[in-house]
Amino acid sequence: MISASLLFTLTHMARGKTTLGIDIGGTKVAACVYGPTFKAFKQVTLPTAAITRNGKVSLPLLKEQLAGLLTFPIEVVGLGIKGVVVKGELKYSSLLGGSVRFDFRKYLSKILGLPVAVVNDVEAMAVAEKEFGFGRRYKNFTLVNLGTGIRVLHVAGSYYLTGMHGIAGEVSQVIQLKLRSRPKNNFGTIFIKGVMQLLTLVHLCYDPDLIVLTGGVVADARFPYREIVKNCELGSRTPTRGAQVKLSKVVNSGCLGAALVANR
Repeated sequence: MISASLLFTLTHMARGKTTLGIDIGGTKVAACVYGPTFKAFKQVTLPTAAITRNGKVSLPLLKEQLAGLLTFPIEVVGLGIKGVVVKGELKYSSLLGGSVRFDFRKYLSKILGLPVAVVNDVEAMAVAEKEFGFGRRYKNFTLVNLGTGIRVLHVAGSYYLTGMHGIAGEVSQVIQLKLRSRPKNNFGTIFIKGVMQLLTLVHLCYDPDLIVLTGGVVADARFPYREIVKNCELGSRTPTRGAQVKLSKVVNSGCLGAALVANR
């Protein structure tokens, strides 16, 4: 029987680069092997706790957990991570205990034995959305990530507005949203109001053609998308009235975006 990695090699080795895209978030890690057309061939998902030691992400543990994917003929690795990344260098991440005082990218490259590109996880999602999602139809859109943290990232044409220090749109410190359990006859009222306030700010600050919602909270089956869209387009008196709000349809956008960045 031919192994999956050998089958992949025979199918794709002559067509271009094979990339490993990794997305390390606050609660889970996703990794995908991509062929030259960025179609995912194999993927792995695991809790962030599985690669955490003494409260910090351990890169040797990451390698151990991804051993099955590393049997593929990987040529380059793209890693998206929750944190502040400036010019490809990780400067700060709560997953590493705060300020990063070592060359994270170089260290990971040494551990994996492969060239590595590092990008903020939400910026990676925006890259994937631009190349394979709604960004194909809308040149001016704002990505709103609702996950362990909250970040807003605006894309205008070929420009990603990340800010001078890579923290533009990191609004978790000033806006907190809680997805509460279903109270009787009052599903998510507090949460919906919080999202509406956030979308109002997004609309006023960026005036985008489209607001794209993504992240772990959005993936929750309880996420009240229809109610939010109804408020945005029909009954709301806020400035977001008429604004288009859609859920991202890009699968594993953090992994895909990191892979795209690694191939730039």
